[in-house]
Amino acid sequence: MLCGGSASRKPAAGAGEGPSVIASWLRSGLSPQRRGGPTPFSLLIPPCVAQDATLFAGLHVPGQATIAAHDAREASLPIIDMHTHIFPDRLAATAVATVCRACGIAPCFDGTLSGLRSFMRHADIARSVVQPVASKASQVRSINDWVAALGDDSIIPFAAMHPDLPDPTAEIERLAAIGIPGFKLHPEYQGFSPDETRLDPLYAAAARHGLIAYFHAGEDIALPAVHSTPETFARLLDRHPDLTVVLAHMGGWRQWGEVQRHLAGRDVYLDTSFTLPYLGEERFAELVEAHGAHRILFGSDAPWGDLSRDLAQLRAMTFSERDLDAILWRNAARLLGLPAEALLTPE
Repeated sequence: MLCGGSASRKPAAGAGEGPSVIASWLRSGLSPQRRGGPTPFSLLIPPCVAQDATLFAGLHVPGQATIAAHDAREASLPIIDMHTHIFPDRLAATAVATVCRACGIAPCFDGTLSGLRSFMRHADIARSVVQPVASKASQVRSINDWVAALGDDSIIPFAAMHPDLPDPTAEIERLAAIGIPGFKLHPEYQGFSPDETRLDPLYAAAARHGLIAYFHAGEDIALPAVHSTPETFARLLDRHPDLTVVLAHMGGWRQWGEVQRHLAGRDVYLDTSFTLPYLGEERFAELVEAHGAHRILFGSDAPWGDLSRDLAQLRAMTFSERDLDAILWRNAARLLGLPAEALLTPE
């Protein structure tokens, strides 16, 4: 989910300004492709959209007192956030303002790389994985060139991918060669079903090179159609058992009953992003138990999700120490090939 933070489907606050922003976007030709018409969200926001610096006035990281109140063992644990979004500095204010105004939410940081790093320091995040979204196939190469230059000891970039990319196998080979561990697909913004057979060469290449396929899963707060259902992912897993798959939003936002029917216990990772406030702690714990804590990854969806709130909720639940460690970092470290010793070594 690139957009999130409101439990309702009502029009966003500031709707009087939204249409002009959307119209400028659509005229620019950068609107995402989807069945039923375009939607105003993309990794690359055109410069014709006016920046709105007032959105970030007084910006702060929420809930830090809650994080600080936890005991020393919890505060010292490494945390890997598998699901974050950032934008190039020249586009970040516009991109975040556009999404937040359209969705009626407030960001938890400013959408820049430096903002993410600052947020990580405040929230004691050891690693953040950046998940870019390409709204057009023509954006894939430029986005991936940009994210490839971001990686360091704390930021792990995934690539963007698009179902209409003419030669996905070549791009997968390039990503593998430069050490990118996976790529993000967003079936709702990109207007495709994850189990379409035309994507078989992409999935086969990813499996062959050991790349992770990371999907938005389930509804999107901004879009009416649903292409990424648990049943479609079950068919994808049946056809590509060697592909490593991560499904955001616990396998399908607002489709968690279907997740339990079609995906629970299968060889697929689920991330926690943008889930707890909607699913509730009891049903969340039931889904974790049904699927297995060893297949759950912590993700915030920042800057859209509230990482501090999610961490506080997870730590307050009745998970065992072993399961909480697995969810917050061990599963992600194993998936990404990060040595636990490096994450546990004090700086």
